[in-house]
Amino acid sequence: MAPSVFEGEAFSSLSFSGETIASVRYISCRFRGCDFSECLFTGAQFEACSFDFCHLNGTRWENCRICNGSFSGSSFFGASFSGCRCTGTDFSGADVTALSFSQCRLDYVLLTGCDLRRCDLRGCDLSHADLSSCNLEKALLCGCRMHGAVLRECGLQGADLRGADTTGCDLKSAHLQKTHLDIRQAAQLAASLGAIVE
Repeated sequence: MAPSVFEGEAFSSLSFSGETIASVRYISCRFRGCDFSECLFTGAQFEACSFDFCHLNGTRWENCRICNGSFSGSSFFGASFSGCRCTGTDFSGADVTALSFSQCRLDYVLLTGCDLRRCDLRGCDLSHADLSSCNLEKALLCGCRMHGAVLRECGLQGADLRGADTTGCDLKSAHLQKTHLDIRQAAQLAASLGAIVE
């Protein structure tokens, strides 16, 4: 019977395409050039693991833990994450086209420079996430927890932030054309620009 825990192992150029990977724990493992296309990950744990130049297109991640990992050069086209904890994971440098997140913990993640146009992130926790130069045009961020998120040069044109917790965010450092803000966020932005809000 295959072990349920893998630690410090390297996997190179292997195909897992279409498989279900359930309730397995990987610790400090490295995946390079592996094909995970259309895989279902359910209840899997990846701690400090790296995925370099892997194919993750069409993958579904359900109730997984992917903490302090990285996905350099990997492709997530059409992938989805639901109920996952991705704390501290680096998605910068990955192709995240048509990627979706539902009710995920994305605190302290790096999404620097990622193209997440029209991404539905409603209800996700993006506390202290680095969204520098991230393209979130027309993204749905309603109800997100974004406390302390870095928004420098983040493209939020047409995005919906209503109901999101943006305390500690520098909204004026983002691109906000036609961005939907609630009254509290508008007052926060005005105050950051030196206005007196009464």
